[in-house]
Order: sequence, then C-alpha cells, then structure tokens
Amino acid sequence: MSMASGLAKARAQIVINDLVQEKLDSAIEEYTADGIKAHGYLFDIADEAAVKKHIELIETEQGPIDILVKGGLKMLTKNLATEWAKHNIQVNGIGPGYFATSQNAPIRVDGHPFNDFIIRRTPAERWGNPDDLQGAVIFLSSKASDFVNGHILYVDGGILASLGKAVNE
Repeated sequence: MSMASGLAKARAQIVINDLVQEKLDSAIEEYTADGIKAHGYLFDIADEAAVKKHIELIETEQGPIDILVKGGLKMLTKNLATEWAKHNIQVNGIGPGYFATSQNAPIRVDGHPFNDFIIRRTPAERWGNPDDLQGAVIFLSSKASDFVNGHILYVDGGILASLGKAVNE
C-alpha cells in the first residue's frame, strides 16, 4: 500500500492483478478507502496468452506498463535462480542503461536537455550502443559464469555507480 500510495501521489496509474475476483475487489476497496484510484484486472499470470491479452488491454486503457514490472523481473530472476540452481541452471538478467535506439533518436541530439544530462551523468560520456550488450550476453551464456546465479548485470556505462556523485561536470 505504501508504494502504491506514493506512486498515486505522483500521479502514477495503479494497476493490480489477482486470480480471485473477491480478492481483487477487496484490494480495490482498500486502495479506494485510502484515496488511491486503482485499476484491477482478473487473469492468471501463469497463462501466457492471458498475460499478453491483458498487457495489451492495460496499455490501451491505462498507458504503458513500467516501474514495478522491473522490480518484479528482478525478484523473478532471484527466485528462479534459487529454484533451478540444483539442476545446474543459472538464471541471471541484464540491466541495460541508456541505449541509443530509433525510438530515442529525436532526443539524442546535442543541446537536448535529456541527451546532455545522460552524456554528463554517464561516466562513459555516451549512450550505449546495442553492441555493448554482447559481452554481457556472451559472458552469462558461457561456462565462465557457471557460478554466477541470481544477478542482474548492469550494462550502463557506469551511471548507476555514479549516482550521487558529480560526474563529468
């Protein structure tokens, strides 16, 4: 509730999911009582077709899905790593930083405030190139990572390491 409350105050859309209608209704009532407008969707996250259908529906009705999905993926990585380690299966993730794509091309121009911010805040002083991810993929796919399990390997030019520091100023 606390995270949802904070996000709602920041005008985020709150979307929750459950398998049981009564539980979903109860959660919506609880959020509503706390002054939070939440949207509920009833579906089984183990059903791939249902997930795809509802992601499209949620994005159409509420907008893009973002923040807590990332946290969920981190926890899924850790849980699957723990569960599958006994079978000698390692589960890791890659956390890309700011990468140059066709979608962000309009803002990756000199003088654009966000572009300048990324260049200034990233110790590598540049946006990532998709090829920069290859090393992480090769490492995590190789025998060299056989004892690496449950980790997110951040490929971000050092931006996370530099948070809170004056970099390239």
